[in-house]
Amino acid sequence: MEQRAFLIEIKKLIASITSKNMTVKGCSTEDILYLEENYGELPKSYKLFLS
Repeated sequence: MEQRAFLIEIKKLIASITSKNMTVKGCSTEDILYLEENYGELPKSYKLFLS
């Protein structure tokens, strides 16, 4: 999947969640760095999804 299409799908998911009055909270840069320190470098799509 292209990055642009992936971002569009993430935005749709966020819109769906927020329409139900739920909160979407991404990971901080530090959180992502912590994950990478423990599990190795994350694919770019994972980083986009988590942030």
